[in-house]
Amino acid sequence: MCENSLEISNSYLHNFESKNGLEFGFRYGVPQDSVQLVNIFKEVYGWNYLYPTVYNKKKFSKLLSYKNQTWFIVEDIDTKKIVGTGVMERKSEISVCASKTLILNKYQNLGIARVLGTQSVFSYLSNPELSALIRIDIDVRAKSINSQKLAEKIRCIPYGFIPNYNNYADKRNFDFSKGKPFSSGEIEAVMMYVSPIKHFWKIRNREITVINRKEILDFYNIVKKHITRMNRDKLLIRNASNFLINNFTIDKDPYKSCISIKGYLSERILKDLLENYSNWNLVEWRVPTTLEGLGSQHIALNNGFKVVGYDPGSFFNQKLTDDTIVFCKFPNGIDFSQFEGLNVVDKNKPIVNKVLKSVMD
Repeated sequence: MCENSLEISNSYLHNFESKNGLEFGFRYGVPQDSVQLVNIFKEVYGWNYLYPTVYNKKKFSKLLSYKNQTWFIVEDIDTKKIVGTGVMERKSEISVCASKTLILNKYQNLGIARVLGTQSVFSYLSNPELSALIRIDIDVRAKSINSQKLAEKIRCIPYGFIPNYNNYADKRNFDFSKGKPFSSGEIEAVMMYVSPIKHFWKIRNREITVINRKEILDFYNIVKKHITRMNRDKLLIRNASNFLINNFTIDKDPYKSCISIKGYLSERILKDLLENYSNWNLVEWRVPTTLEGLGSQHIALNNGFKVVGYDPGSFFNQKLTDDTIVFCKFPNGIDFSQFEGLNVVDKNKPIVNKVLKSVMD
């Protein structure tokens, strides 16, 4: 160990020893880390990561300073070589997303990813300013069984399987100013997880209102098997309602060619949106399981959307959170090669099989 190792170790949030006996330190990322982090993304993904920003040292340096993002670093204490990274990104008043977790190839399977994952969550949530958070969201590549096992170890609950979600390609020279998405590339499906934290279950609305459609009820029951607390739900099965409202948010990710809608839509507004985004790979619509949501649930199914998930406590409504049904439509079609080589843990198989049967019918 180097002479100033004691001073260095005192700056870490956590020190640990890997399976091969090397000493590592876990700490917050800083702008000066951008050079090494760019090299990590290049080694692991080549030039094909989802977002080209990670290949620009100046832009990456700014990412490390964003208020809504907290980057974490694992480095070799002796050499100061960064071997792994991950980020916690605040997405809303109630949720944070854990993403961009990667380990250099040489240092994989040494237990580093597990420490990075658990310590990132622990350190992030220790901030008293984040007391309103009630959930951590994670999406995991459906071909990465190790990442799914890690999600299980940190007590994440699988709730969905979304095709066309990731889009890997060299996008460094793509011009997004024209308003078009990057729709070509290597398409991959992901597993969706939620980790309930703090007072999640206290403010989740246990009154679940859905239309009488097998696609929805089957998914609700699959997720319910993983969550004993859902046994106390009051499930209300109703006919589709003519009461329609437009109250929604929409997020666009042109790098992945994905549109994400959350809330209530009338059929007229939905058709306008589908026309505007007809050249995108994925339109995701999360509809609340409320009386007001019955019309939207019916409209989604009638317009070719597939049920791909059921997300507990994901729609914040004043003092309570409502569950949402995750519907997806694929304007550019589905590249079925993304389902080759799927490698999922046993707990995820009912979800994956349900979606595969739906999209292949």
